[in-house]
Amino acid sequence: MSGNGHAAHTVIREDIMQSAPLPNTWLVQFKIERTSASDYLYANTRQQAEISLVVQARENMALSDTEFESLCIVELDDSGNYVPVPPSQRGDWWYSAQRNEYDYYSAAIQHADSPDGNQTCTRELLHSIRSWLEAVGTSLRMGAPQAQPVRRKRLYMMTAAPGGTTKKLFARITRDTGDIYVTDNIFVSDVTLVAVQVPRYSAALDYLMDRILVSGSEASGIFLYELHLQHRLARFHSAGMNPMGMIQWDDRDPAETHASNVGHAGPGEASVKYNESIVLGSAFQRAELISNISPGKLTLVLQGDLNIPYHSASALTHNGPCTINAIDFNGNEHALRVAFMGESGFEERTTLVLLDG
Repeated sequence: MSGNGHAAHTVIREDIMQSAPLPNTWLVQFKIERTSASDYLYANTRQQAEISLVVQARENMALSDTEFESLCIVELDDSGNYVPVPPSQRGDWWYSAQRNEYDYYSAAIQHADSPDGNQTCTRELLHSIRSWLEAVGTSLRMGAPQAQPVRRKRLYMMTAAPGGTTKKLFARITRDTGDIYVTDNIFVSDVTLVAVQVPRYSAALDYLMDRILVSGSEASGIFLYELHLQHRLARFHSAGMNPMGMIQWDDRDPAETHASNVGHAGPGEASVKYNESIVLGSAFQRAELISNISPGKLTLVLQGDLNIPYHSASALTHNGPCTINAIDFNGNEHALRVAFMGESGFEERTTLVLLDG
């Protein structure tokens, strides 16, 4: 926003005041407010902040459907003009009319580029006090008149802006007479959102992979493990693996039949997906269903057997690592790789390790 924004802002307000009746001759309430938990949202193009546009007409005053539909979010541009925020991604900030499947930003999650908890609480308290003072002031100005029902439009902001970038937003409404009102005169309110940089994750530090023996034993050579992969703080909304699985024999030997086959299931999924290009022979039966379905986690299936005939193409081209691509409920992406611990030997094929993507 340019340094001359305040001067242009004043001109616009005076023009509105001179050319149209004051908004409180028509409305009792007109405001913009943030109605999700935090002013912050990850700049990942997925996470949303809920913005509510609230309007209430005076007693015996109409608020038509076209007037209500004209409610929109605006910002001041570099020339001091109020311009609508776009309804799709055409720049760093935009909105959607629809709530998506990702969580709102949690004020409990702190990052280096967001204020600490005390600062966040202070902002919330000041916001509440200002809203209360505005409501009291409106009642005093208008003599607490009777009014039409409150109407509210919810819109959902998203961003791809650099971390730490802020965006100040206002509400605008257009009366059927053609008069235009912005929440900067009489009814004064605005919302400032802050873009949070998408975190960089470490395979070694940021993830847990719980290993559960479902059946068999390593001592017998026939076993089935489920490994539940999760981020330490965020649940996975979706996750997949490419290729969908891998295999490793004890040794790359045409006579070898001892091997471990790996597949996976996405968060909350029951069916196991495998790499269908791997040749396993007819004696081996893959596990088809997850025994411990895990919402929020990616499940890796590690199945060892003594009757998987060695197949050279499978051994050479499908022994991993596999790439894991996940998106958590904050909308952030996670890129990892999973691999056998080593290229040959029993322990190497029965232990999976995480690597950075």
